Amino acid sequence: MVLWGLNDHVFKDWFSNSITGKLSDVAGLAVVPLIPVCLYGMVCSARKQPTKHAKHVLYFSLFAVGTLFAAVNTLPMASDAYQYMTAVAQWPFRAIAQALTATTLPALKPLNHTLDPSDLWTLPALLIPWWVSGSDPEV
Repeated sequence: MVLWGLNDHVFKDWFSNSITGKLSDVAGLAVVPLIPVCLYGMVCSARKQPTKHAKHVLYFSLFAVGTLFAAVNTLPMASDAYQYMTAVAQWPFRAIAQALTATTLPALKPLNHTLDPSDLWTLPALLIPWWVSGSDPEV
């Protein structure tokens, strides 16, 4: 996570090349599929229930993240949707920050995203969360 943050907020500014872009893709593919698994584990723990479906949650998450990643990098409509969905998700945080310094609410600011089918070569990074989970999670 630290390397991902450094890459996105420091290395991209310093170097701004295809390597920093691919590192971000690998980091995202390695981390994002584990979020639903962790949330599922937390819910099960709070309810004092076994995590008997963790493997299914992981496999669905791997499939969903891989499919969305491929679509966003190859289909213009998916890329546009991603840009605006990200803008909607970021808006409340931008609104709070701006409310502390100004009186007007910010407009939606779509993410700048470029279609890049060469990003698909980073899809094998989805093996990282599968491997980290022991390939048969019992969270």
